[in-house]
Amino acid sequence: MSKWNIDSLKIASAKYDRRIDFKKHCSGGYRAAIKLRVMDEVCMHMQASRTKNQWTNDKIFKEALKYKTKAEFEKNNKAAYAAAKHRNIYDEACIHMVPAREEENWTTKKIHKISLRYDTRNDFKKNEPNAYAAARRKKVVNKVCSHMIQKWENWTFEKIQDEALKYKHRSDFEKSSRAYDAARKRKIINIVCSHMTRKTDSKVSSDNNIIYLWNIKDTNVYKIGVTSKKRGYARINEVSRKHNIKAVVLAYVKVDDAFSIESELHNAFNCGQDIVTKGDGVTEFKTLKYHEVVEALDYIKQYMIEGKLTYPKYING
Repeated sequence: MSKWNIDSLKIASAKYDRRIDFKKHCSGGYRAAIKLRVMDEVCMHMQASRTKNQWTNDKIFKEALKYKTKAEFEKNNKAAYAAAKHRNIYDEACIHMVPAREEENWTTKKIHKISLRYDTRNDFKKNEPNAYAAARRKKVVNKVCSHMIQKWENWTFEKIQDEALKYKHRSDFEKSSRAYDAARKRKIINIVCSHMTRKTDSKVSSDNNIIYLWNIKDTNVYKIGVTSKKRGYARINEVSRKHNIKAVVLAYVKVDDAFSIESELHNAFNCGQDIVTKGDGVTEFKTLKYHEVVEALDYIKQYMIEGKLTYPKYING
């Protein structure tokens, strides 16, 4: 039985921007596409050989930003729309978009009514992401949030420091005081928390102070975890080698409380799909969008004492 079907052909053809390259480097798939009469379908993301406008990821992202809805995107540029799907970046390219019907329902009056439930923009954004996103698209955020108080702006460095001195542990400071958020926003969290120590935890060893985030190359699958400086990259290399995957390390950072930060990140991105595969070291992998990866790196950066942190190439959305 032939290994070629419509799905396997789409996967194979997605590697190429031109039919001529598909034919040259995957002749078996090319012949199968002709035989199955699906050539146009599996090559719809490709540009004709004579054109110079090949759809790279960057071009797709820029093109997608022109449209408010997926329907508009598909209608106005079918080639970019198809290329986004074949390159597996469709969801990320369209993350700023909403269904047409939903866009029509978000009136400024409706958004304002919802915003009145909250005292701060952060609470509004956290609890009503769709309404907040609609406000941004309509450019009425300042208007619908005019009743809100930017509480963190009242926190001077001295006030934050005085408040921080009341706590021995970061976790207690974070749970009990708004000054914690102010310190993070002002990027002085490490300074005001320098006197704090970690809570004793039976699972925490004093050497487990490295938080890492790495990606399986050419996928949107990521791993967040904790290791020790003593072990270095050994754990990452061990997992990637055992399962024949290539790891791209985005963060390898020394922090004060790695397990707490790991827990916060897993909770923050619990909407990401968990990828669980049999075998040691392949649990708690998550599929993350580019903007979620950037948010995770920003969070880690707040606690960074030393180490290496690299942002992904594409951070649109």
